[in-house]
Amino acid sequence: MNHLERQAVERILAGVSDKYPELASQAAALVVASRRFTGVAVFTDFERRASPQFTTAPHSLQLGDEVVGDVGSDELPVGFVLYADDGTVTTLECFVDDGL
Repeated sequence: MNHLERQAVERILAGVSDKYPELASQAAALVVASRRFTGVAVFTDFERRASPQFTTAPHSLQLGDEVVGDVGSDELPVGFVLYADDGTVTTLECFVDDGL
């Protein structure tokens, strides 16, 4: 992961580590499988790993509505959403938050 992705993932997972410890423990081992650029968002997909034996997370989960930042010299506002399926972190979405 690049620096921005790592910071976003770590910040999101730090906020849910008490509730979903199996997700928080995955942060250090995430490996990027691909990135998809849509024009207003970047989806970073992580390599699929075996689901944890036990998970407190629901089947499908979206985390991170409060994680926002500014990037670039124009301080472009961006937001982040981290997706997990069956207790496994799958995708990080970084989107432009232009207030619309």
